Amino acid sequence: MTFGEFTIRLNTMQQQAVQFLNSDAPEYAANVAVEKFRENFDSEGFFKATWPEVQRRQPGTKTYKAVANRHPVDTRRKILTGRTGNLRNSINYRTQPKVATVYSDTPYGKYHNDGTRKFPQRQFMGEHPELHKAVIEKLEKELNKIIK
Repeated sequence: MTFGEFTIRLNTMQQQAVQFLNSDAPEYAANVAVEKFRENFDSEGFFKATWPEVQRRQPGTKTYKAVANRHPVDTRRKILTGRTGNLRNSINYRTQPKVATVYSDTPYGKYHNDGTRKFPQRQFMGEHPELHKAVIEKLEKELNKIIK
C-alpha cells in the first residue's frame, strides 16, 4: 500500500467511524435492546429474574376458575403475552444522532414494567448488565468491520 492509498484508507475509516458513532451505533444498540426485551417475554422474567405468577394460572383461585370457564387456554398462556402479543410487539425504538430510545407505546406497558400499589411489577425493559454486555459485543463486532 502506498502512502497515498494509506491516507485515503485512513480518511475513509474516519468517515465511517463518524457515521458509526452518530447513526449506526444507536441503531445497533436499539435493535439489540428490543431483541433482549422481547426475549424476556419468552423467559417470563427480566433477565432470569422471574416475574410473579399470575392468578389465572394458579389452580384453586377464583381467577383461575373464572378464566378456565371462559378461556381455558389462558390458564396455560405465558405471563404478559395476552391473546394478541400486543405488549411484546409494542417494544420499539427511535433514534437521533448519537442516541436511541427504546419504549413500549401501549398505555399499560408502564404499569407492567414499573408496577403500581395494586399491580405487581413484571419488568420487561430497562438497564441490566446482560443488556450492556450484548450491546457492547454487537458494537465491537460492527466497529471491527470498519477497522479491517
